[in-house]
Amino acid sequence: MMVMSCSDDFVSDTTVSNSGLEIASEVKSLQVTNDFLKSLKSSIDSRSSFSSEIYPDYYGGYYIGFDRKPVFLVVKGFENIAKLDIKKRVNSDYFSIESCSYSYNQLNAIRKVLREKFGDERQEAMIDELGWVGQYIDQQENCIYVMLERCLDSDIAEFKRKVCDSPLIKFKVDSVVVLPNKEEIKKETKSTFGVTELSPGGFINNQNWGDGSAGYRVKYDGVEGFVTAGHVAYASGKEIGFVSGGPRIGLCEYCIIGGSQMVDAAFVSFYSPYKMTTNTAYKKNPLSDDIVILGKNDYVQKEGGTTFWSAGTVTEVGVDKRFAMPDGSFEYNIQNLTVATYKSDTGDSGGIVYSQYLGEIAGIHIAGNGADIHYFLPAGDVNAALGVDMY
Repeated sequence: MMVMSCSDDFVSDTTVSNSGLEIASEVKSLQVTNDFLKSLKSSIDSRSSFSSEIYPDYYGGYYIGFDRKPVFLVVKGFENIAKLDIKKRVNSDYFSIESCSYSYNQLNAIRKVLREKFGDERQEAMIDELGWVGQYIDQQENCIYVMLERCLDSDIAEFKRKVCDSPLIKFKVDSVVVLPNKEEIKKETKSTFGVTELSPGGFINNQNWGDGSAGYRVKYDGVEGFVTAGHVAYASGKEIGFVSGGPRIGLCEYCIIGGSQMVDAAFVSFYSPYKMTTNTAYKKNPLSDDIVILGKNDYVQKEGGTTFWSAGTVTEVGVDKRFAMPDGSFEYNIQNLTVATYKSDTGDSGGIVYSQYLGEIAGIHIAGNGADIHYFLPAGDVNAALGVDMY
């Protein structure tokens, strides 16, 4: 079950330093890693960047080191070539090299096999029997982790027999993320009549279904609106408002929960005269319409209608995970999630996740599954699945 700590503080937990030196290091680190990813393709699309076989053969992944510098994993024997190539791609030597055994392309080839079976609805019985709840490439340990509910020797042996047997795979215990019961939190009691602006991370309500938070502003075929989690909007045709019983500000036009695209996202169009600001709801941080891809150990910030502002660090990227509706009506998979340690609670789903140092958008919050396990879906995945553009 989803278990999360709730905070009544306007600003909750921060493990992020505000010193000028550390902020400068974080900005430089993000610029190097995102410039590297951009050098691999013409545009920065997180699902493609973490999933397509577009990497140099020497590349094994990257993470952020204790000194806040990017650490690029490089296959043994290619260190000198890699260092020169990376420096050329990012126009900087602000990084270090660490030797590894497997290239990212090798790891990705195995993950592709896993994803094909994990996302195949015809394999539901086998997935349930194995207790298979997800997988990800650990870019620091240079391996693939498969998550099983029991992870006994017999379970691992059965997985290897039915799905994939590879020395690149390690196993760990994990569980399905169960979404919270639908309920209206009614946390915000102030009147919203006369208010026409919604901010990223602001509280929203789906009448007779529950509450959530707003992501960031987008356009769909020229129509202005915003994105949120699919399980918040729940279905196309649902009207969204500021609070329970308050005026309806928009209509869910497009909603995806799982399915072949394996996302949890929705587009809500605005009714006139409502619109979304570019400053976040609680910290009032200004946001651009640029996407930032966060790597392991990067700092991250989240704003949502229940826990307001919270900060943490990224612990894993590219995670495929199994989710379940609270009533057990169905389970679904989400692909390419990022895991972070910021705080979240019921009602934060759909909220904005970003890097305040760059003022760039990382994605939308989806759910939590423990005190330090909180999932967000990268903005590139959200935009690609919904066919929307940031502005």
